[in-house]
Amino acid sequence: MHSEPFDDLRRIIDDYAAKIIKEMLKIAIPKCDLKGYGKPCQYLPVPKQPNNNDCGLFVIMFMQEWNGGSLKQEYDN
Repeated sequence: MHSEPFDDLRRIIDDYAAKIIKEMLKIAIPKCDLKGYGKPCQYLPVPKQPNNNDCGLFVIMFMQEWNGGSLKQEYDN
């Protein structure tokens, strides 16, 4: 969520993971309508946690400030 992938390999991995998740969803919930899914991955300019412990807090903070198109207000560490 923090930034663009460092290389094309990361993009390939992200796209492949998305395809696998879609296929798993089709199997788990056959009647699920997948129209609208498959949007391109967006990498947003959000703060990155300074350690390996606070990622959950950063996700919660991000979701509280996200309005579906942009952040309602900026936040930092």
